[in-house]
Amino acid sequence: MIADPRVHPVPGTALTVEWDQAWEAYVVRGPGAPTDGGPLETLQALAQALDPVPLPERLRTALAADRAVRPPLVGDDWRRRLTHIREILAPLGTALTTVAPYIAAPRLEAVEVATDPAVPRAGTEARRILSEAGYQVDPHGDLASTYLVTQAGADPAHP
Repeated sequence: MIADPRVHPVPGTALTVEWDQAWEAYVVRGPGAPTDGGPLETLQALAQALDPVPLPERLRTALAADRAVRPPLVGDDWRRRLTHIREILAPLGTALTTVAPYIAAPRLEAVEVATDPAVPRAGTEARRILSEAGYQVDPHGDLASTYLVTQAGADPAHP
C-alpha cells in the first residue's frame, strides 16, 4: 500500500509533487510552485504547469501509480459540472470562496459552493446565477451563503 501522501521531488528544482486525494488532483509545492500549491487534475496539466521543467517518465509513472491506488471519486461529468460552475460564478471574483465536490455524498455528485459571508450580496447572486443556469441550489450547513448545488431534480436530502 502507498503511504499517504507520497511526495516526489521534481528533479532539478526545489519543488515536490504529489497526488492529493482530498483535492483529487496533483499538487505542486515549494518555492516558485507554478500554481501556488493549487490542484492540477491531469498529468498533462501538471506537465504544462511545470514547463519548461521536464516531467521525467519515471516521475509520471510513479504519480500515475499513486493515483491508481487511490483513484478519484469525482468522475468526468462531475468534474465538468465543477468547471462549469466555477466559470459561471467567475463574475463574483474573490467573494466566491469555495467551489468543490461534495465528497460526503459521492452518488449525489453535488458541488459545495460558498461565498464570503462578509459580502451578503454574493450569496444571493450566486444562488440566482446557479438557478438561472438550471441547477438546484439548496442551503448547506450552518454557514450563511453556503450551498449544495446539484442537477435539477436531484434530492440532496437523500443521496
